[in-house]
Amino acid sequence: MKPVVRLIAADMDGTLLNEHSQVSPRTAYAIQQARAKGIHFAASTGRFPDDASMVMLDAGIDGPIISLNGCVISDKPLGSVLTEHLMTKETAQCAVDVLEDLGEGYFIFARDAVYSRYKKTRHHSETDFIDRKEIKDRVKYYYGREACLDAVNHPIYKFYVYRSESGHSLAEISDALDCVPQYSLTQSSINNIEIMPANISKGTGLRDLAERLNIRPEHILALGDQLNDVPMLEYAGISVAMGNAAQAAKDAAIHLTASNMDDGVAEAIHRFCL
Repeated sequence: MKPVVRLIAADMDGTLLNEHSQVSPRTAYAIQQARAKGIHFAASTGRFPDDASMVMLDAGIDGPIISLNGCVISDKPLGSVLTEHLMTKETAQCAVDVLEDLGEGYFIFARDAVYSRYKKTRHHSETDFIDRKEIKDRVKYYYGREACLDAVNHPIYKFYVYRSESGHSLAEISDALDCVPQYSLTQSSINNIEIMPANISKGTGLRDLAERLNIRPEHILALGDQLNDVPMLEYAGISVAMGNAAQAAKDAAIHLTASNMDDGVAEAIHRFCL
């Protein structure tokens, strides 16, 4: 007998999206079939809300978005913010100071703004959606040291630190950040560290959304592939790691599905929901 699933929560990169950073037709159709049965679908991602919204709109998928690893929950693509969790100014200032001392590259995700430490490094959302009025009208992009130093005076959600081959190791960066107050660390790949407000994760985001929908954990199907998905996988009653998942995600999940390149999300939806 199949479990009673009332909510599907899927990570985006490496999970919902294939190697072309797109939702495949098979996966989009499986989601539509699940929604037709009355099952809620939510994307749960480290991307910022408008970035994630573009992906959902292009795939023809509706539903809530848990973005920035749980910092923001929106009711639908380009929709209203249901909840948000901001970093304290003290935390943001200390993180900037540490990263400037290290000389590492980073992005800052603030309310309606993205800051890039180095002008040569454009965030993918700016280049991928360069002609999209939806995002150009809603998000501002800023570059350089002075812009990042000023960012701490604005509402900040998250830092995304990317290491270069000639830079510090992730362990060294993590150790240097130990002095930062009231923060959480996670990773969405082997080459980054994400600095979050204290006690915020995809797990807390999924919990908050589920409580709004009055859905218990045992009726939630969660899918992911990276370390930042682990809290979400641990919260959901039906947890599924992708075939391409990092070992931490596989260890946290109860079930395994195919890779993101082989429509693993569609396979899991058919297995547990249809």
